[in-house]
Amino acid sequence: MDEMNAAVYARYSSDAQNPRSLDDQVHECKAYASGRGWAVAGQHVYLDAALSGSDTNRPAYLQLKQDALEGQFEHIVVDDLSRLGRDMAESAAIFQELTELGVSLVAVADGIDTSSPSAKIPFYFKGIMNEMFLDDMKAKIVRGLKGQVLRGYSPGGRVYGYKTKQILDPSGATDKFGRPKRLGCEVMIDQGQAKIVKRIFKLKASGLGYRNIADHLNRNGEPSPHAGCGQRAGFWSRSTIRAVIHQRKYLGDWTWNRTRWLKKTQGSRRVKKDRPPSDWVTFRNEELRIIPDVLWWSVHSEASKARRPTSGPRGRYLLSGLLKCDRCGASLVVQNSLRSSVYICGGYRNAGTSVCSNNHRISRFALEDSLCKELKQVLAAPPLLENLTHRVKKCIQERLATCQNREKDLSRRRQQLDRRLNNLVALVEAGDVSRTISHRISELERELQTVDDSLERASRRPGSVPALEVRQVKARLENLSDLLDTSAGGPGVLKQALKNLFPDRLTVTQEEAKNGVIFKVNGSLHPFNRLLSPTSLLSHSGAGTRTPDTRIMIPLL
Repeated sequence: MDEMNAAVYARYSSDAQNPRSLDDQVHECKAYASGRGWAVAGQHVYLDAALSGSDTNRPAYLQLKQDALEGQFEHIVVDDLSRLGRDMAESAAIFQELTELGVSLVAVADGIDTSSPSAKIPFYFKGIMNEMFLDDMKAKIVRGLKGQVLRGYSPGGRVYGYKTKQILDPSGATDKFGRPKRLGCEVMIDQGQAKIVKRIFKLKASGLGYRNIADHLNRNGEPSPHAGCGQRAGFWSRSTIRAVIHQRKYLGDWTWNRTRWLKKTQGSRRVKKDRPPSDWVTFRNEELRIIPDVLWWSVHSEASKARRPTSGPRGRYLLSGLLKCDRCGASLVVQNSLRSSVYICGGYRNAGTSVCSNNHRISRFALEDSLCKELKQVLAAPPLLENLTHRVKKCIQERLATCQNREKDLSRRRQQLDRRLNNLVALVEAGDVSRTISHRISELERELQTVDDSLERASRRPGSVPALEVRQVKARLENLSDLLDTSAGGPGVLKQALKNLFPDRLTVTQEEAKNGVIFKVNGSLHPFNRLLSPTSLLSHSGAGTRTPDTRIMIPLL
């Protein structure tokens, strides 16, 4: 680069904070960059609004890392390190990544510049402090909510069938902003919604399924719990009905802190875990009961016998989350049975014909095979195959170098263990046969055996990168479906990587034909141009660098 280019990243945590915080952060960062003689282009200002620093899947943050990987700038400027994130593991990872890329990270308020050799200690220390701040804040929030529950007030959240009323301090005290001081929010029954809750339970007790109940309510225009809540579906669905059926608050049981939410792995969706009963805050209020015990148990005795509909785990299939219905815009979901596996409109499946009339089922295998066939044609372009071969060879080289470094570390460790073991054996031969020394000798022998096994496996690896030709890569792509199913790292790894290439969902449309219905999948495959080098990109795709839309024809199942 002829001049030093820099990027600016800014973030604030929640809707409750001032959105102008982003402007203030950008102003400070640009002023710092200008003082250092760095140029900040408009496309290199990355903003994440109302997103927690513990979330590693922030859109602008991910784009920032991608552009840094492509070498679009040499410096990243943030107001302070907590804006970049409050997850210590992620902070350590990005420090390592940026250092290897030669991109410096500057935190203006913290006075940290990772281009300095002494920056590692303050960077890691500040990262730990930022994560501890989150932990401390969580503990204080839980303590405050627990107190509200014990005093009979709402800890927050909406429950269909209830409403809240603010309770003000009777002494007339005010808060620091001069407003009447609020003691909490009292929960009370919303009579209109309570009637719908009772109707749901009665319909379920009469034998109707979740989908038929949802369809009944949608046809009668009954507002759902999520009606008017941003982009969430404003209609009743099977999942919404099931949530109502299993809500124990309708029995007057307002026990709090039963569960907690955890991240399974870095950047993954959260999972719900049950807390031990000792952590529960038990609170019962018969005045808030909506459903009598007899009706509750009549419903749940039947619900316990019913088999839940079979559908695969979320994200398991190749096209999960990528397909949408052209009639209602809902995602297509997988429905499995003993005889078939099909994609079907989620709006129709979950809420009935009152939401979407598209009841067509598309063979999952036929659709996935057709898409793989289309992708193979895209991947067969000579410039892309050459670039893909180069990237694979580079990846193998990096992995091989890592293995070789690991082998050296194991050899050094083996020498250390051998010396220690010899020293202990010498003590035994000199007459010291204490139990501690014998136990330590056994530990070292076990560790030495583990190291020897690892070295033996490492010796079977190739010493250099095997020859790799374009025709070999092309041959592997011929069986793209099998490759996606048997990828290294476990099934689904390459599937998820493939899905991440698509910025938008693919639209499924239906067209009448002589022998039934023909399905078309319309969508752009232009993200695969990322695999091309910049020069090949211009010569291969032309202006706009956009591959023609894909149209895959699938016969009716």
